[in-house]
Amino acid sequence: MGPNSRVLIHDCMLFHPIQEPGVETFEVNKAPEPMLLNFGAGNKTAYQEDLTMWLVFNSKERTLNELKTIGTGAGLIVTKVYDLAGTMAVEFRIAQD
Repeated sequence: MGPNSRVLIHDCMLFHPIQEPGVETFEVNKAPEPMLLNFGAGNKTAYQEDLTMWLVFNSKERTLNELKTIGTGAGLIVTKVYDLAGTMAVEFRIAQD
């Protein structure tokens, strides 16, 4: 990868229903008050897909912090998160020292 290269991961991403200490949320993905931060039942598809991944593949959908951890292990950092109405695209770039 070159210094200007980007990696895009298109996937469903799980969001926490409430603000938790140490867990980053992006303002574009936060529901307005009084709704839950993850839009509650309006975001049920991602959670249904998470259960399907668990039952069929013994896997799971990831949260933003989990994707950051995976990227860090590969020497990448999150640049931007794109909300694609039901799915997300996460943009990574090489971490500069």
